[in-house]
Amino acid sequence: GATWSLLEANAPLEGYLWDTGQDADAALIRVTPMDIEGRDGPTDESDATFAIDNTVPEIVLLSHNDADAVVGGTQHILWNTIDAHPASVRIEVFDSSTGSFQVLTNTEDDGDGLWNSAELADSQVVLLRVTATDGAGLESASDTSEQAFGIDNTRPLTVVLAPEADEIWSATHAIRWQTTDANPS
Repeated sequence: GATWSLLEANAPLEGYLWDTGQDADAALIRVTPMDIEGRDGPTDESDATFAIDNTVPEIVLLSHNDADAVVGGTQHILWNTIDAHPASVRIEVFDSSTGSFQVLTNTEDDGDGLWNSAELADSQVVLLRVTATDGAGLESASDTSEQAFGIDNTRPLTVVLAPEADEIWSATHAIRWQTTDANPS
């Protein structure tokens, strides 16, 4: 059988504000009404067990922790959450033009989120930040990229300079072109 602990002997009729204390995976509540004469009424229990979770989750960003540039397209953002009841992760990117973080997505806490870096402007100062929220609504401290990295969504542009239209070549000639790239490597 269950072990019951008295939470309050003289609780009001409508409910009771309970400091849940220690974590538990399978808790039950039982209420026994008592009238002013001290006579007990029939008890009632919660319909099913419920969890108590007062432990704040911990999260560690595993990817995008180096200075390598991200080339436009879909990227995996990887993290690890330590928590008994993981729920969701907020993924944010540092916007160097505003100097602040903006939310990319809120996603299920499964350790892997997708991000289309092509949705952002090119930048050389990018940081990612992840924050976990568990099933009880407790939020972790955020973890941020260890180093800034760049986003390069702009393809280089090449213009052929020689040969020019209507030229006739023989022997050896220099083929010339000019390439521009907003983010040269």
